[in-house]
Amino acid sequence: MNTRRTILRNLSAAAAAIVAAGVLPGCSRSQTGDGIPKLRLAASIYVGWMPWMLAAQSGLLAAQSKQRGLDISLLRGDYAETIDQYLSGHADAIVITNIDALGAFAESKIASDVILIGSFSAGNDALLVPAGQTGLAQDGEVGLVKNSVSEYVLDRYLETQQRALSTLKLTDVSDADMASTFVAAGNALAGVVTWNPIVAAIEANAGGKRLFDSKALPGEIADSLVVRRSVLEAYPEFAQALLGTWFRVMQQMQGADKADALEKLAALSGSSVAEYQAQLDSTDLMSDKSKALAAMGNANLPKVMERVGNFVESRGLAKTDRPNWVSFGANTAGTLRFNPAPLQRLVTA
Repeated sequence: MNTRRTILRNLSAAAAAIVAAGVLPGCSRSQTGDGIPKLRLAASIYVGWMPWMLAAQSGLLAAQSKQRGLDISLLRGDYAETIDQYLSGHADAIVITNIDALGAFAESKIASDVILIGSFSAGNDALLVPAGQTGLAQDGEVGLVKNSVSEYVLDRYLETQQRALSTLKLTDVSDADMASTFVAAGNALAGVVTWNPIVAAIEANAGGKRLFDSKALPGEIADSLVVRRSVLEAYPEFAQALLGTWFRVMQQMQGADKADALEKLAALSGSSVAEYQAQLDSTDLMSDKSKALAAMGNANLPKVMERVGNFVESRGLAKTDRPNWVSFGANTAGTLRFNPAPLQRLVTA
């Protein structure tokens, strides 16, 4: 099951306590017997993040790490677990959505740098209703994972309809139960908001149809590679190893070995090749270095993050001073900083 998105308030008690106390581990890392720094990337199963799983399985991550004088390992877990690992300092980097990153890091005050937007959701997130239904009734009940990207998508849909959130009733439904809840006997839900592959399953097997999806939100749901700033400053080659790994996998996915790469990616995600390809078709994957660098400097990005900030603030996910939440450029100091410098270095190397 795809577990990319989850409720930020569902962080483990241990991680929540660390955040509340303001006690965060420093950037000192363990070393191998040869004195090589050991660093960790946390990742969960999602179409746009499976390249990291393939990189670890194939040895690409190890090769890039060795080339940069580092020992980088991949920590796999569900999405909530990976956020816990990052917040507690057990992971030095994480793949996470821009929305969840802002909510989690603004509240924890963990200085973090986005060094790559690996993909954008371009249809993977959707509002579904029963066939024959043309909208959401007043006071209709909508099932979703609350305080998540799905709720952000619903907010954006309601904006297009000039409706307030108060005109609906929200029911918290886990991703694992979403499809079965949609088809349950006596189901009172007017619709659900979820993500692939659940969207595809509901469309194919439960008679659901899309009322709205992330195709209408270009550039807003960004699946990002984030590194703890203290670690990035101590080990700048960490970013180069991660970025180098990403684009090597992108080459595999587009070159002569494409079929083999897709087969392995599908197997790692628990999907068939056709299912994984369908998810890729709804993903704007940053496979080209120049395109990725342009995405980091897109003039629309600050506007997107302003909108995301409004969402995070409206849900009470972060209560710290908002002007310091996010910044853009290598020399800025926002808690969540979009830093293109490591990618620029890779592009010009």
